[in-house]
Amino acid sequence: MFNLRKASLAAMASAALLAGCSSVPVPEEAGMASGASVVTPKQQEYLAAFNAPRGPVRATQTGIRPGYNFVGVAETDLTETLEWQIVAPNGVVVEQGRTIPYGFDSGSGANVQLVVTSGLRTPATNLVLVVEGVGKSHPFDVSEDIFRDLKYDTLRYFYHNRAGVPIESEHAGGEQWARPAGHEKEVLTCFHGKDMYKISWPRCDYTLDVSGGWYDAGDQSKYVVNSGISVWTLLNAYERGTSGFEDGATNIPESGNGLNDLLDEARYNLDYMLAMQAPDGSEAAIVQGNMKGKWQTKAPKMTDVSGMVHHKSGNTEWPSLPMMPHKNTGPRALFAPSTAATLHVAAVGAQCARVFRGVDDAYADKCLAAAKRAYAAAQRIPDAYAYGNFPGTGPYGSTDIRGEFYWAAAEMY
Repeated sequence: MFNLRKASLAAMASAALLAGCSSVPVPEEAGMASGASVVTPKQQEYLAAFNAPRGPVRATQTGIRPGYNFVGVAETDLTETLEWQIVAPNGVVVEQGRTIPYGFDSGSGANVQLVVTSGLRTPATNLVLVVEGVGKSHPFDVSEDIFRDLKYDTLRYFYHNRAGVPIESEHAGGEQWARPAGHEKEVLTCFHGKDMYKISWPRCDYTLDVSGGWYDAGDQSKYVVNSGISVWTLLNAYERGTSGFEDGATNIPESGNGLNDLLDEARYNLDYMLAMQAPDGSEAAIVQGNMKGKWQTKAPKMTDVSGMVHHKSGNTEWPSLPMMPHKNTGPRALFAPSTAATLHVAAVGAQCARVFRGVDDAYADKCLAAAKRAYAAAQRIPDAYAYGNFPGTGPYGSTDIRGEFYWAAAEMY
């Protein structure tokens, strides 16, 4: 997409008016699929444009509220200003004007022109943006409640990224989104062998069942520090009284169990985070202190990591991309515990204890016990950091975790 830092929306809207953007009254039938009673030759032309294959024209695929700024982007090497129309399914043009040449956009790597208008003031459905000589966009709507279902689509993202269970069409939104389970039973031990810096990591003396949780991305790794803030967000939405997620509202497998669907989805990854905590009396290899840029000067040391939390789990070699999770059968491991991941479990575990108290007291107790163990472990080992030294996964590390300490302390309090 184009870079809004280069030109403000207000400036582009003003430029659009100067470029000859004009508002056309929207007939009552503009938002309807039926044709107009009299089809003029010009309307036939617009109908043909509406039904033409999509081209490199980008517009919101959801829509906008009436009267709000609409911004479209046409990817084209043409430099002269071009005609554009926003067309209803029956061929009626509801808005038209001329593009604003923008030039090269570094974000997309393409030459683009802009379409900006605030003239879409009447509710309508299945509109498309047509740009002369370029093509048309996906259909979109104009409606006061256009974003009503967005929160459900957002929550469904987490269901699609679940590990360990099949993603079923009845919950996924259609057969095309269904898939078999990936990494259905995942019992892992610590990474051992040589890392990307040829440093040797010894075995640890335990395994953890870390089945479930959310995949972070297409490499199907799972990260405590990435998913921790996501879990916190869902729990925080529940704690602040966000409505519309009552049991059964979001069509996930747990719907109907008597629990708010936000809590159900958060718990699916919470269980994974709790499972990533090292048992009492266990030892694993870690490096303490800021070793960025000087890995060769200090080897990992077997340390009592009781209560510490492994930073991530995933492949020990990068999988081929793209790859469906159930086809990713490469070796996987737990990667070294980190203080940041430990503080995430302290923070989110404390929040879980507060939120689930009175809902599921046994689970609240489990979360609180894990949070206390994690907080004590982080105080004992405050400087075990994550780096980009392991193959197969991203680092998601930082050597400044003062924010995590503050967050964990606040939630524990």
